[in-house]
Amino acid sequence: MSYQQQQCKQPCQPPPVCPPPKCPEPCPPPKCPEPCPPPKCPEPCPPPKCPEPCPPPKCTEPCPPPSYQQKCPPVQPPPTCQQKCPPKSK
Repeated sequence: MSYQQQQCKQPCQPPPVCPPPKCPEPCPPPKCPEPCPPPKCPEPCPPPKCPEPCPPPKCTEPCPPPSYQQKCPPVQPPPTCQQKCPPKSK
């Protein structure tokens, strides 16, 4: 028997194989907080206030009177009407 055989009472075993290091669980994706609500619009602006409406423009000169106020010339009857009618027989 050789010296080594006497010394080893059990058959030698290779050192145990270390398992590959275990990765911790992958990090979960970061949790987003609740999505931001859409920005609140301020109250809509009131429509711009118009200044007082303009008064109608004032005429500087009075309007001339309408022409229909002029008198019509007298109508001449046609010459046939100027003949005297014959007296009616009774």
